[in-house]
Amino acid sequence: MEERMPQTTFAMSFETNAYETVHRFSVARKEVPDFWGIVLAGGDGNRLSLLTRKISGEDCPKQFCPILGPVSMLTQTRNRISRKISREATLFVLNKKHRKFYLPLLRDIPAERLIEQPENKGTALAILYAIMKVSRLTSSATVAIFPSDHFFTDEVKFMESVERAKIEAENNPDKIILMGVEPTSPETEYGWIEHSNEDDAGLAKVEGFCEKPTHTRALELFQSTSLWNSFVLIGKVAAFRKLFMSAVPDLYREFAANAHLVNTVIERGFIHDLYRRTEALDFSSEILQTNTDSLRVMKTREVGWSDIGDSRRVFEILNTLEYSPNWAKNAA
Repeated sequence: MEERMPQTTFAMSFETNAYETVHRFSVARKEVPDFWGIVLAGGDGNRLSLLTRKISGEDCPKQFCPILGPVSMLTQTRNRISRKISREATLFVLNKKHRKFYLPLLRDIPAERLIEQPENKGTALAILYAIMKVSRLTSSATVAIFPSDHFFTDEVKFMESVERAKIEAENNPDKIILMGVEPTSPETEYGWIEHSNEDDAGLAKVEGFCEKPTHTRALELFQSTSLWNSFVLIGKVAAFRKLFMSAVPDLYREFAANAHLVNTVIERGFIHDLYRRTEALDFSSEILQTNTDSLRVMKTREVGWSDIGDSRRVFEILNTLEYSPNWAKNAA
């Protein structure tokens, strides 16, 4: 096959009153957006390190690597979410040690939109830091959280689902909505969401999670109404704060007590000290799974989702797209 573009549609208060009027990032003197995106791009991508090293010639985390097209997965994620969320309202959570990879890809993004973590301490701390950033600007926003290393063959349909979830999050301001993907196979490498029947709005109560099940368990989940967990979450800022307050109250209180340091010269020192003292926390297992009453799941169908967790899945997608980059030809 000739190398060509794949044919796809890539692309409680934090003591709020004082925070509403100061340090409004680069949108000062403008109306503050009501819908914000948070892109999680601080992972190391170790499971694909052999492949990304072959593609890039160095230890490049997969989100910064052009695996499924001529641009990086981070750029694909940016393009995808820009269908519904403005550039001005998008934050990127990054890792300091990856600067050489992300700075060229985000050179057009204002520095205040780049949340640089001193080290990777798991998704929970990354999300809480980002929620604090948004809360510093506005306490009433709706927020959508996106991994930076996922793939969709139909991005238009997926982002339409995200927009519907935004509406339902605003109708249910105390709930956080997970985007569940209708499964096409009994996948053992994905996380699954078990849920109740859907209501009239297409929302269902989350009854449990199952991470990387055995084949027998995955077959049971596939034959039920369970969904793949895309780890895309939509909810009001206040709902995320409440979730963290319930699951990790001490950590939340420390963030809240120091929220006034955000976007000041003192922020970096506080964050470095906090990360140094805090153990790694996984958002799925240590936050979501302990607070299922506050969660709802919305099903999305036929969007061709994958989390690009291993090289096998990468080649499956390339075959589906009938796209053969030079590195794949050389691999063959």
